[in-house]
Amino acid sequence: MSSPIYDEQGNVIGTKSGSDTSMLSTAGQIRSMPTIYESNNNINSNELDSYKLSYGGVDNLTYPSVGGNSHFIRFYVNLNEESRLIQNNVMEVIGDANYAEQNRSFQNQTSAEALKAGGTVAGALAGLSMGIDATDKIKGMFKGKLGSGTAAAIGGAAGATIGAGLGFAITDLAIEKFKLTQRLKRLAANITLYTPANIKAKYRFDYEMPEDLIVTLANQENYDAIVSGLKSMGESITSGNFGNALDKAGPIGRILASANQTGSMLSRTAVNHKRDIMFKHVGNRQFDFTYTFAPKTAEEAKVVYDIVFMFKYFAHPEMLQGYGNFLYLYPAEFDIEYGQVFQDSVHGKVEDGNPYLNKISSCVLTDIDVNYSSGNGSYQSLENGEPVITTLSLSFKEIETLHRDRIARGY
Repeated sequence: MSSPIYDEQGNVIGTKSGSDTSMLSTAGQIRSMPTIYESNNNINSNELDSYKLSYGGVDNLTYPSVGGNSHFIRFYVNLNEESRLIQNNVMEVIGDANYAEQNRSFQNQTSAEALKAGGTVAGALAGLSMGIDATDKIKGMFKGKLGSGTAAAIGGAAGATIGAGLGFAITDLAIEKFKLTQRLKRLAANITLYTPANIKAKYRFDYEMPEDLIVTLANQENYDAIVSGLKSMGESITSGNFGNALDKAGPIGRILASANQTGSMLSRTAVNHKRDIMFKHVGNRQFDFTYTFAPKTAEEAKVVYDIVFMFKYFAHPEMLQGYGNFLYLYPAEFDIEYGQVFQDSVHGKVEDGNPYLNKISSCVLTDIDVNYSSGNGSYQSLENGEPVITTLSLSFKEIETLHRDRIARGY
């Protein structure tokens, strides 16, 4: 059960729950925050499309809003151009998200021409195979006057030509009907937050150390003896002297016997596998940020609300209209930048990136954890229910796979 909290003038400035009566002071009166969901759970699709924030519109969000951030992290949002927010001109777009240099499967600039070229090649290869398979039928058409090679060449050429045309046509239709060339757009709205205490980047590389008998034999000190034994054993077998083959084998015979599970257990010997590494792939980096918001003004309390909402909103997929709730549009991607503000003798305060911290490529937001409890484990709120402490934990996974050229560019 909650009871009111009063300031020195006797005004109600918040509530307390449980036995804890402490709270952070908040200047100014907190007015209620409108949400896109009505209390009766009736959701108006127009309100969903308008994406209401507590300010009544979309804007850049900054915390803390007073005093600025000498070191900050800025989060940009990249949204599918088919989103209702873009189609209905609700959110301002500043251009295409640029993935041209990123090492990922699908570039944002994948063009219809590139997809048509791929469809044409795939169709030609399929037609070529089918044409060659029809060799016998082609020979029959020419009443056996053509050889198999000539018939296969004619069938392959004809099949490839027809397949290429069909591949181009089908790809062209699929691009139009299935919208295969959708782009991500960079939204004008962004979030700027202070740089938290724990900033790190973890680079992971996957290797295996497989056992390979051929590599093991090639690295043995008695390599010459093994080669000689194999040669002698082969000569004995080809001459029909099978009984002498194992005698001629030398060390290789016992090595091969020990490589077999049954032979190893019976002889009580095992092959000394000399392993080496096999590189598999580069792991995708993960970035974790934890923020504690303790708003000192009424406006900051609203900004905190909007920041949490914005991350939650764009981390979720959008239901694609017109398909009976069967299709999602992918959630937004995020571009994250470290920055700093310094004093310039000519221009005054200047904002720039931080060259001493790694760059971060485009990410997806994989985990959001919102804690509305204060440090002592109790929940405290202001008059209209706004929490006085909000802890937001975010986990991002980088999409592209890095390589040396990208590292040289600061990633």
